Amino acid sequence: MGIKKTCAAGESFHFIITPIDIKFRPKANFTASPIVVCVNEPVSINNNSCPNTNSPIHYWDFGDGTNSSSQNPGSHTYNSPGTYTITYSLTNSCGTSTHSETITVLPPTIIQPVITLADQCTPAQFVPDVNSQNVLTFLWTSNPTSGISITLPVDSQPNFNVTNAGNYNINLQVTGCCSSINSICQWDTSLTFYQGPNLSLTPIPTYCNSTTISPTSFISISGTISQYNWQFPGGSPSSSNSANPGNIFIQLREFIH
Repeated sequence: MGIKKTCAAGESFHFIITPIDIKFRPKANFTASPIVVCVNEPVSINNNSCPNTNSPIHYWDFGDGTNSSSQNPGSHTYNSPGTYTITYSLTNSCGTSTHSETITVLPPTIIQPVITLADQCTPAQFVPDVNSQNVLTFLWTSNPTSGISITLPVDSQPNFNVTNAGNYNINLQVTGCCSSINSICQWDTSLTFYQGPNLSLTPIPTYCNSTTISPTSFISISGTISQYNWQFPGGSPSSSNSANPGNIFIQLREFIH
């Protein structure tokens, strides 16, 4: 900087050299990745701001009641599902600049189907209650695959139709599973179905006198039977819970009109 002075006898020029410090406002900027995470999954934070000073003030508000004054916090982890806003404030002598990013935190994936069977004899139908949380798609399978069919409607509440007796292992796997250690992404159970009882009857002859008959000679029973209940009105014995009740004596009755 100089000063020019004009005098009567002539001119003189005086000057001084001094630095001029020009400062700029800070520019806050950062990236967060991923912006959709599961509970307890870290969010990486990369600070690429321009502080325009050698001694800026950093302030991070992670939206969950925690904060940091570090220049590069590196990452942050949320332990509850919800939507959070990370706000970074960068301050120098010229002012403050802020930048924000929104983070969505998903709950753990949970699948806990409930199967209620009205009957375990074939043919049988049942629809499990999927009872799930934070799932994209469902894949139901059965081992063995024969003797059972699975129909998947739009809402992924499958309809099972069992035609053959036997043991079946029902398995469910889901996609979109959260990486949380509390996530349950696979489920299976074992179900046993029995062949329902089949009865075939051969006509019993007409008897004119008291007689003894063997019920199993006229009634054929097949399937998985857990209990028998024979009733013989007027017979001796009059009932039985055995698979083969043996011979039944039928007493002739005389009716007088």
